[in-house]
Amino acid sequence: QQVTALEAAAEALNMEAESGVRWEEVAAAKSLWHKALAGQELAEKSLALMSGLVGRRYLLDVSHMGFLLGLLETCGVAERDYDEVLSYIANKNLPAISAFMSAHGLPFASAEAIADVTSLYLPLPAALPRLLPYVKNETMQAAYDALSALSDALKAWSIDCPVSFDASIAGDRNYYNGIVFSGYLDGIPFKVLSGGRYDSLLSKMGKYAQAIGFAVYPERICSLPSEDDGYDVDACILYGKD
Repeated sequence: QQVTALEAAAEALNMEAESGVRWEEVAAAKSLWHKALAGQELAEKSLALMSGLVGRRYLLDVSHMGFLLGLLETCGVAERDYDEVLSYIANKNLPAISAFMSAHGLPFASAEAIADVTSLYLPLPAALPRLLPYVKNETMQAAYDALSALSDALKAWSIDCPVSFDASIAGDRNYYNGIVFSGYLDGIPFKVLSGGRYDSLLSKMGKYAQAIGFAVYPERICSLPSEDDGYDVDACILYGKD
């Protein structure tokens, strides 16, 4: 539904452009539509893969690099320190975040904002209202809109998707520039799937296009404990008096 609505909006703006509407508005609407479409398709494939693996319970955690980087900007963190603070967020290291902000003379309210977002872990629809008060710039607004579009797309499927917001899914900012996510299976203490949007990587290669994808870690899936309570042996030796 979200993608359909965005497509209709893009087409409407395209028609109005002939009457003098600025082309940048048309491009913005179409870009948002394409990103929502790509996000929906990738989330659908990821969830389908996770649900199909050995019939176990699964979940998908999502975040957005634009939201995290925009948050650091509004909180006064210098760009040279982004990687350090992102590592604290990835590890949910609240004391390190507080110590960093204090050592750099940044406001206590800013430290609280980063800590609050870092601590947040809720189903995506429930997380969005909690994230909205922290949206303070265009970068964060664009990221929030992308997360909202993904949430609306999931809702449109009318299925119970275990997708939650988790700021600790903080990827490499030199690689990822949009939605990032990790997938987990019951019984494995590590992520078995991860990915996200990496448009900026392509631009460094001279390719200006939108890109999104994910990787699966089969060696971790193979570590699943067996549900069979029987014996698992390569050889059985029987002996007795005879």
